[in-house]
Amino acid sequence: MPDGAFAPSGTSRRCCNANDCRPAPNVRDGVANPVPRGGGVTQVIDLDIPVSILLVDDNPAKLTALEAVLIGLNLEIVTAPSGTEALRHLLRQDFAVVLLDVNMPILDGFETAVMIRSRPRSEQLPIIFITAERLTDEARLQGYALGAVDYILSPVLPEILRAKVKVFADLYRLRYLFGLQFELGNIGIAVAAPDTSLFFANPKCCEMLGYSADELQQRTWVELTHPDDVAADLPYYQRLLSGAIDRYELDKRFIRKDGAITHARLTVACHRNAGRVQFLVAGLLDINERKRTEEELKLAALLYQNSTEGVTVSDADGTILDVNPAFTRITGYPAAEVIGKNPRVLQSGRHDPGFYQALWRALTTTGHWQGEIWNKRKNGEVYVGWLTINTIGDAAGAPYRRVAQFSDITEKKQAEQLIWHQANFDHLTQLPNRRLFADRLAQEIKTAARTKVPLALLFIDLDRFKEINDTLGHEMGDLLLTEAARRLRSCVREVDTVARLGGD
Repeated sequence: MPDGAFAPSGTSRRCCNANDCRPAPNVRDGVANPVPRGGGVTQVIDLDIPVSILLVDDNPAKLTALEAVLIGLNLEIVTAPSGTEALRHLLRQDFAVVLLDVNMPILDGFETAVMIRSRPRSEQLPIIFITAERLTDEARLQGYALGAVDYILSPVLPEILRAKVKVFADLYRLRYLFGLQFELGNIGIAVAAPDTSLFFANPKCCEMLGYSADELQQRTWVELTHPDDVAADLPYYQRLLSGAIDRYELDKRFIRKDGAITHARLTVACHRNAGRVQFLVAGLLDINERKRTEEELKLAALLYQNSTEGVTVSDADGTILDVNPAFTRITGYPAAEVIGKNPRVLQSGRHDPGFYQALWRALTTTGHWQGEIWNKRKNGEVYVGWLTINTIGDAAGAPYRRVAQFSDITEKKQAEQLIWHQANFDHLTQLPNRRLFADRLAQEIKTAARTKVPLALLFIDLDRFKEINDTLGHEMGDLLLTEAARRLRSCVREVDTVARLGGD
């Protein structure tokens, strides 16, 4: 309703707002206080929504009198001295109601009403006929057939006129608010017949389902529902039709035009006449994001509960808040025995204080630490674990939670140690083999060259060892080698190396 709409010569407009008159009842600070009515319906007393009404009469005195009566209803009052001028106004703006004089020259009230109804923009516009003469029943029926909602006999009682106009002004405001929600709201709205066919749908509903409004009118809500969800919806629908319930809600899936699945929270209510359902109104709230979040949380919970790695969740200071089942399997501690405690209950004593100081320094500076750690199970057994700790910050970026994830790598370390030992030691005498001896010799040569300390190297060969194998057997030869190795090790320092170079 533009303020600058053209006002033809001989017409006038006047805005009568709350600042020009006494506040309407139940209005405080320009905000309406809804008045409860039966069935949960509220009456809109006054909202800051522009409302215009059109007064049409060829008598200027009557127009002035009508304006005077309607002052104080917070309306923009537009006047027109003829049906022709009224039609021009209707091309430019919308009105809540038209008060139309029946007896006018050129275009009388009935002829003007015909023209109003012939235009799409005003075909639903309420018309109140004003007449100074009592009309015949035939004339009254003619007016109602043209869409008149009421007749008022002139001279008009002010209270009656104000009450009737206020009703249509309030209805206009309600339609305006509903129109905003219907056209621009974030909830899909569809109206369906009892046979599940669709009358119409708002833009949000079309967007959610991927169809145009015309395409949706060719379908039923059953066709749009995911096949697996129809059985869950129909019992509620049947109970609603039977009168057992008046509304219901549920989450369900719909099939979009492109074949994709969309999730919605469905709310269905119905309108009844004489106990029979006339139509149903469905609200569809897009819950795809919520469903994705729920699935992610379910997946995270499954991973948390079924992970083979132990997980602890602690606060910023390290107090344990929760542990997963794998934690109990690895450490032997039930959740109830460690929640509320510090992870130091797992310390094995193999690390010095500097190790833990470096760990916490890394957490406080980078929020992350990863490495090997020796811990102790509840039964006292020591094990080595591979530990990763990550810090989760709050909205301000401060540490909020610390999540530690660890696995028992004791067997892996033992296997690695075995492989290294087999690669560097003689399997019979357990002395360093040729490979390890060469590595240590190279290191000692460099050390001797750097420190100017002499390096002694002694090569020992067991004579006639083949005769022992041939005469006494290989077991006796192995025993001899083992005993020789033991005696040689006992003759040197711990820092010295005794190695077996050959296979004899």
